[in-house]
Amino acid sequence: MHISIYDKEDDRRLRFFVPTGLLGSRWLWRLIGKGLRYGAHNKAGQQSDIPLTPEQISQIKNSLKRYVRENGHFNLVDVESAEGEQVKIRI
Repeated sequence: MHISIYDKEDDRRLRFFVPTGLLGSRWLWRLIGKGLRYGAHNKAGQQSDIPLTPEQISQIKNSLKRYVRENGHFNLVDVESAEGEQVKIRI
């Protein structure tokens, strides 16, 4: 997985690589599940509860791995702001 962040205004570029093999890591998916469950906040600053069961996390993980195996890598996030800042996440 490649994560690229580019700030056109300051001409700064940040790129780093996260091994795709981590998609099979239970530790990573538990961390993501906890982050979604306890770290999400709404616009009022209140914590929102996104309940994800371990079974749902496992289904997400398996679906993503199967898609990459069958179709190859893809851009999960590709966003560009009006100021020229770009964020890309390629799996």
